[in-house]
Amino acid sequence: MGNKIDNLKIPIEEIKAIAENGGVVIFFSPGGFGYVSPKNKTYAGSLLEGIKDTLKMWKYRVALINYSRAKNNIWGKIKSAKENLFSFHSESKKLTGLIETITTNFKNIKILLIGYSSGAAFFNEVMKKIKGKDNIYCIQAGTPFFYKRLTSENILFLDNNGKDALANGNIKKLTFIGIIGILKLVLLFKLIRLKISEAFHFKEHEYFWENPEIRLQVESFLKNNFL
Repeated sequence: MGNKIDNLKIPIEEIKAIAENGGVVIFFSPGGFGYVSPKNKTYAGSLLEGIKDTLKMWKYRVALINYSRAKNNIWGKIKSAKENLFSFHSESKKLTGLIETITTNFKNIKILLIGYSSGAAFFNEVMKKIKGKDNIYCIQAGTPFFYKRLTSENILFLDNNGKDALANGNIKKLTFIGIIGILKLVLLFKLIRLKISEAFHFKEHEYFWENPEIRLQVESFLKNNFL
């Protein structure tokens, strides 16, 4: 088993170590173009940390793989946009192969995919391709409504209890957010160099572990599958 896929470093030795007594390999996929650091709480980094801490509290050993879908440059953005347009066809096949290799080589391992926004949609496509999902689970936070979601007991969809307009296809609200975002770019870009993702971001599309409604849903899912 190799230890790289393109520029993704796989912590093989860490996976081997946690496999001895059972453990969890977490793949995290951010939103946007797919290269945002999971440390950014706006992109569900808080959710990721809360899940890691909970699993460790339950005596699981955890290995984290931050799965970036593209490089942080113009070509990376073009590649990411193409993958989004075609439902992550190429990138999801690549990750599916990696996950199936890990589960074949390490029988005691559990896999947990945690994705935010377009990262959640990406993991949704991965789950569709994986054969045999007994030890593979997925938490999708804010999956955009225009992606067809896979229904499975192994998948938790989060939409802020119906308040996330992007997850639920609230066109009226999305139109309003779009207009406000354009105005922010026009009025504030020169002043504070506002990023496009920041201009169109909205509170209901945030998934913080500190939010009790989010935390309770996730904890229930984890208890059902990891305890």
